Amino acid sequence: MDQPLLGHKTPRADGVRHVWCPACRHLVHSPLRLTSRHVFLDCVAVAGTRDELGITHFVSEAREQGKSANTAYIYFVNGFDVRGAKVDSADPEQRGLILHELQEAWTQSWEGAP
Repeated sequence: MDQPLLGHKTPRADGVRHVWCPACRHLVHSPLRLTSRHVFLDCVAVAGTRDELGITHFVSEAREQGKSANTAYIYFVNGFDVRGAKVDSADPEQRGLILHELQEAWTQSWEGAP
């Protein structure tokens, strides 16, 4: 998820490096710093996508286990369950696909095309 494709670490194909999230800049009062965690946890432009992909549920379950949202992010990306136990090998592959779908939805929400 923490890839240059978002445009926060290196410029995107159009040459622009984004410091602020371009997807939600017109949906919030103050611009929010673009990070992978922002897209995964907070970006309102892809809130519905996070719900559909099960990310919101995962974060909620981790919070019920006493974990922070940032810890839930780390667990999800690194292949742990909400309690911090390593998941079987098929699940991380599925999570990679989920993160890719989230990134595609985020890009589509402001760029119009992936």
